[in-house]
Amino acid sequence: MVYNPINNIECWVIQAVSIVQLVLLSKLIHDERPEPTWDALRKVVTTPFNLMLVIMILVVAADYLPTQQSSLIYNVFGNILFYTFQVMCLWYTWLRGVPVVRIMIPKAKFVVIVGLVAYMFVISITCVFIGITNYTTDLTLLNALNSSFVWLNGISGSIALLLDMFVITVYSLYLRSIRKNGFDIDTSRERLLCRYGIAGALWVFILESSTVAGVYLSFYEEPPLSVGAWVLIWSLQTLSPSFYLFVQLSLKRALLLNKGRSWEDKMASSRNNSIQQQPLFYSSFRTSNVMQHSSIRNDSLAIQSIRRSSHIPCEKE
Repeated sequence: MVYNPINNIECWVIQAVSIVQLVLLSKLIHDERPEPTWDALRKVVTTPFNLMLVIMILVVAADYLPTQQSSLIYNVFGNILFYTFQVMCLWYTWLRGVPVVRIMIPKAKFVVIVGLVAYMFVISITCVFIGITNYTTDLTLLNALNSSFVWLNGISGSIALLLDMFVITVYSLYLRSIRKNGFDIDTSRERLLCRYGIAGALWVFILESSTVAGVYLSFYEEPPLSVGAWVLIWSLQTLSPSFYLFVQLSLKRALLLNKGRSWEDKMASSRNNSIQQQPLFYSSFRTSNVMQHSSIRNDSLAIQSIRRSSHIPCEKE
């Protein structure tokens, strides 16, 4: 990032973190395959969520290449990559939260899409202004672009923060509603989406806030704050993308484990139902055994009736 005075050591750390994230994602994709075939692997790799995760990891790695950061080409290219990651963050957060938003506030989908499109439009103009700023020699134009650049970052940051707060609010309301109604079994997947979604949205919030603050402070020759606060802002902007990706990888792992547990529960339930439906063989010599088996069968049917009457369906993604 052109406004982030990081050194080569920090760049190499981010490169190492990106490699670790790619390895973890590869393992999760391998475990996600429904069957051990190349065709199944290809289908899993090309899902929207997996493709976006791969691209975001590569974008972060490319943005912090340990190269000459003072070059004009790097400044333009690095900013485009940085803002590309921010756009993908918001879209990924939204796509993950769609199942919950659809349940809580179905009509909000259109408003969120409009906000995302507006955010992309402002970011596109910002990237164009960055390119012109790095190559123009007209001081009047440069001053006008710098002033516009601050306003554009404020607008894009405000849109992103509003969308982020909306997602956090919806997640929180959903968690509150399922705690109140006690839908513990039927909403396990949605609860994971909410909990990890809130954590991911908080890192997006930190990323956007530190970016807006960094752009504003970059126009000062001397920072109007302490050195510790200055370093903290740049560190948050540098590290928040990696932390956000770790949250998304953790969510993916949690969803896979939850899917495995759900499958095991269904298999166990199927086996129990199969056993309960088997005919009971009675001995013609022991009437007491007949009565005992009859009592067990009646109790089993009563339990099944209670379970059916108390079953609460959940929304599917």
